[in-house]
Amino acid sequence: MSAYSIKDYRNPLQYPAREGINAWRWEFLRRNPEYQRLYEAHKDCVTPPSEVSSFGVRNLYDPRFDDAYQGFLAPSHILELPNFAWVEKWKLVPGYTTERGMHMLLRALTELQLQGDTLAVINRALPLEPQLDAIRESVAQKNKQENNRPPLGNDRRGEWTFYLRVLDGFADGASYDELAAALYPGSENAYPDFSGRKRVKKALERAVFLSQTFGTKSFVLEK
Repeated sequence: MSAYSIKDYRNPLQYPAREGINAWRWEFLRRNPEYQRLYEAHKDCVTPPSEVSSFGVRNLYDPRFDDAYQGFLAPSHILELPNFAWVEKWKLVPGYTTERGMHMLLRALTELQLQGDTLAVINRALPLEPQLDAIRESVAQKNKQENNRPPLGNDRRGEWTFYLRVLDGFADGASYDELAAALYPGSENAYPDFSGRKRVKKALERAVFLSQTFGTKSFVLEK
């Protein structure tokens, strides 16, 4: 199955600017052909396949659903770890066992460390800024040690709606010249420069890159 378009690339009104990282992540993820194939193959299953974690999500969401990102975990959030009081309450639940409780806890911690997520500890009774600075330094050092490069080195968010339109047009089978006419009508697209065509090719390259990295919460793939 080839990739399918999400919106009509010829209509810019179908591409409003999104708010928040997860909303933008979803726009690129749902245009990822591998994600689309996985969804179509398992959309009727009760539980999502294990491969879903490689896309930075815990469940399969319909690519045609605009607001599916609302089911995503926030990029940065407070995680309340279980304490002894929680365990005492869990013991009252029918069927609860210590082994089952540990399995639930380990699964939650493992899932939260997939795709670049890192758990950090902050003491709320101490000044916040020095702790955030220390976390920032530790994350940068860990990325350097593991040779991981985040995909958003340069934030070109102002161009992202164009990238989405290019992905949709490409999925619809539009040519570079057709895309140039729709997206960059002010750019001359004639011999010998074909500047409009060049802009589309560059936008497509960046769009595919973001759908494979930023959309899936992945680091830049090393060549």
